[in-house]
Amino acid sequence: ADSKTSHGKDSSATKKRLSVRARKGSISTRLQNRMKALSWRGKYTMAEYYPAEIMGKSFRILQNPCGERKGLGTGSTVWDGGQILMKFIEHRYKENGLQGKSVIDLGSGTGIVGLAAAMLGAERVVLTDQKQVLHITRENVVSCAKEVGDSSIQKRVSVSEYD
Repeated sequence: ADSKTSHGKDSSATKKRLSVRARKGSISTRLQNRMKALSWRGKYTMAEYYPAEIMGKSFRILQNPCGERKGLGTGSTVWDGGQILMKFIEHRYKENGLQGKSVIDLGSGTGIVGLAAAMLGAERVVLTDQKQVLHITRENVVSCAKEVGDSSIQKRVSVSEYD
């Protein structure tokens, strides 16, 4: 199952096509390497859970694929931008780099970015989104705290509606 992307295409076949094109000169080696580096994107788009990791601590983010079709809006899925921002924050601030800071995540959806901030030591994190998505956000706060063994996350992270 790992060799399939969320669209059902065989990722190994895609890599072979890229390699052939690169050898023929239609795609530069530099571009090919960048495309390979981004191959993780979209892998979990249609999965019930998005696997996340911050500073070596793994946790899962509940998501609702195609939530916009189910009246949940777009906040019920971990988007590429959220994945990238989560890793940027981890790289930039490292463990405890947000110690004593307050963070507000506007339109947090699943809460992945704000939870990353909490795991990096933020003293207070406020996750906000529309009412129809907040059940997913709240569940992710509770499950993240349990999965990484840090009950203080539930005390430091609050979930609020905005409209």
